[in-house]
Amino acid sequence: MRQRETVADRVRVYLYKNRITQKELAEQIGMNKNTLSAKLNQKIKISVDELEQMCGVLGCDPNEFMRRAS
Repeated sequence: MRQRETVADRVRVYLYKNRITQKELAEQIGMNKNTLSAKLNQKIKISVDELEQMCGVLGCDPNEFMRRAS
């Protein structure tokens, strides 16, 4: 059985596909790069506010990351 894709997984894939480093995103949203890494590795949950802030910088819709995996 395949594990469900999470919001953090989708954000990491988006960053990879768009050649954006976690360090770059962290700097742009004013977050420590280690904290962002922990969030994207699912050690700390990403809040809705943080996701909206990330999407504001990335120029995408938060719903893109919140949809259910098919």
